[in-house]
Amino acid sequence: MLAWAHRGYAASGVRTWVGVAALIFMAWGSAHAAVPKSVRAAHFYAGLAKAKWIVVGHGPKILYDVFDPNCPYCYLVWNRLKPLIGPDRLTVRMVPLGYLTPSSAAKAATILMAKNSQQQMLLRGENHFSFQHGMRIPLAIPSHAVHRALHHNLHLVEAAAGYAIVPILAYKNKDGQAKFIIGQPGSRAIKAVIESIQ
Repeated sequence: MLAWAHRGYAASGVRTWVGVAALIFMAWGSAHAAVPKSVRAAHFYAGLAKAKWIVVGHGPKILYDVFDPNCPYCYLVWNRLKPLIGPDRLTVRMVPLGYLTPSSAAKAATILMAKNSQQQMLLRGENHFSFQHGMRIPLAIPSHAVHRALHHNLHLVEAAAGYAIVPILAYKNKDGQAKFIIGQPGSRAIKAVIESIQ
């Protein structure tokens, strides 16, 4: 009798906590939706400027590409960006996250902690990408600084999008307004974004 009562109480307690968690999530989602996207974009862009990223290209147009080392959609976006970097005078600031799979943080750490060249390690990962395993690069234990940087990057994404997601492209248009695109834009959409960058 006591065991049954204990199980019933425990189940009731679990249901209560699940309900409370759902209410908190709904309230947070409503509060997030109440913030205009233009405001979120401005905060996101400002935060990215202070984030840890790897530079590819040397053009006057700046585009942030938020990625996870194991994200296949991020890889497809990169392949659409790569041939446009030189001809379109583009600088891509690659912002790593490390949340998608168990090895994501270790691979992001490998890139950020590369002794010789972060860019070289990033490009090695992009050039040896597997849709099954992601970037084929060594795994590193994140240092305290890198762990903090990856947490900062993830927090920026969650504040802008409402949840953890990749890929995201962020930029400022010719009017100086910050913008961001979530997901995998097609080649024409990417070209249009680059043309609109200030």
